[in-house]
Amino acid sequence: MRLAPLHINNDYYDEDYLRVFGFKGLGKNIKVHRSVVFMDPSKVSIGSNVNIGPYCVFGNGLTIVLDDMIIGPFNYFAGEIIQEKADSDRIKELEALLAAKAKDD
Repeated sequence: MRLAPLHINNDYYDEDYLRVFGFKGLGKNIKVHRSVVFMDPSKVSIGSNVNIGPYCVFGNGLTIVLDDMIIGPFNYFAGEIIQEKADSDRIKELEALLAAKAKDD
């Protein structure tokens, strides 16, 4: 018996088609995989330059995806603001961790 390789559909919605969903807000340059589920699109706001990967689920709660986000596959959002930390915040956290480690040594 010969098994076929797993095939993942790489199709993404057209931006004009996304406007039909009735989102609370919709930016520009958005890629949403066709396998993504929106329970209540009227409670979802998506910023500009956003890429939402396969098999994500957006629940019934108010969800805001800020600009310039990439959401990987298999994520569930019940209702929240999805944002990436600024590089300066990451640098501060790293400096604090390094300082704490140096103190322990």
